Amino acid sequence: MQHVAPAGRCEDKYRWVDDLEVAVAPVPSSPEVIGCFRGFTVVALSHPLEYVVNRGIDPRMLEFSARQVVWFPVGKYNAPSLAALAKNVERVWEDTPLLAQSLRGCGRAVLLAVAVILRRRKEPLPPLLSRILNANGCGIETLPQLMVLEAYSAAVRSPSLLHTILGSSSDNPVPEYTIQLALKLAWLVDADPIGEALAGLRGGVLKSIAEILAERFGYSISWIEVHGSRKRGVRVRLIAWIPRFIHPAASKKGSWGSPVKGMREVEELVASYVDVGSELVEVVVEVKKPEEVPFLSH
Repeated sequence: MQHVAPAGRCEDKYRWVDDLEVAVAPVPSSPEVIGCFRGFTVVALSHPLEYVVNRGIDPRMLEFSARQVVWFPVGKYNAPSLAALAKNVERVWEDTPLLAQSLRGCGRAVLLAVAVILRRRKEPLPPLLSRILNANGCGIETLPQLMVLEAYSAAVRSPSLLHTILGSSSDNPVPEYTIQLALKLAWLVDADPIGEALAGLRGGVLKSIAEILAERFGYSISWIEVHGSRKRGVRVRLIAWIPRFIHPAASKKGSWGSPVKGMREVEELVASYVDVGSELVEVVVEVKKPEEVPFLSH
C-alpha cells in the first residue's frame, strides 16, 4: 500500500531511515499530526500512557489513521527481550512503509527500525547504526539496546538460530545470553560465533554460563564484554541494570545487591571454554541503580 499522508505539513513529522520504506517518529504532538501516518504500519514502542501524559494524545487515535498499529511497549531507555523483538519483527518486516514510534523517535524506535532492516537485508550492524544515526540525528541510546541488536544481528544470519529464538519464551534470557557469550568469547578459541551460539543453545558450557546468569540476575544483564587473551588472562565484565521492558522509574534495585560476589563458578566455566586455568579468568559484575542508565559512550 502506498503512503498517502497529506503533503506539505508532514515532512518534519517523521524521518526516513531506509529510503522510503522505514521511518522513525516521536509520539505525535497533536491530533493533527496523526494524519501524517496514513498508510503506514506503525509499531508503537512507547507505552500508551506516554501519549497521554507527555503529549495529551489519546493513543487510540492512531488506529484511525495508520494502516495497522502494533503495540510493542518498552520502557524508556530499555530494550525488549531478544525473543520478543524477533517475534514482533516477524509480524511487520515485510510491511512498507513502516514507522517505528517512541517518545522522541530515538532509542527504542531506532532499535525496531534497525531490526527490521537487519531482517530484510542482513547488513553489518555497526555501519547500519552509523548510517541511521546520521540520517535521524539520533540512534540507539543504551547498552541493553545494543546488546539485543547484536544478538538479533547474529540470529538473522542463521535460519536455524532465528528459528530457535522464535520458538523460545519471550521472558527467557538464556538464548540471548548464550548468543552474547558466543559473540564475545568465540574469538579466543578461533571459532565461528554463530556456530558456537547454535552449539551452545543445544547445550554445553556457554549455555551453562547463561543459565547461571539467568538464575542469578533474571533478564537484567544489560551488557557483556570480554578483554584480554588466553596468555595474559581473560576479564569478563557484566553490567546488571533493570529487567528488560521495564521503565527505570518503575523498577526497584535488583535483589543481587552491590558489589556482586560469588562468580567463581562462572569463572571456572569460562576458563573451561577458553581452555585456560581458572586463575587467569576474572568475572566482574557492575550493578547499576535504576536511575543509573547505562548509556552508550560515543
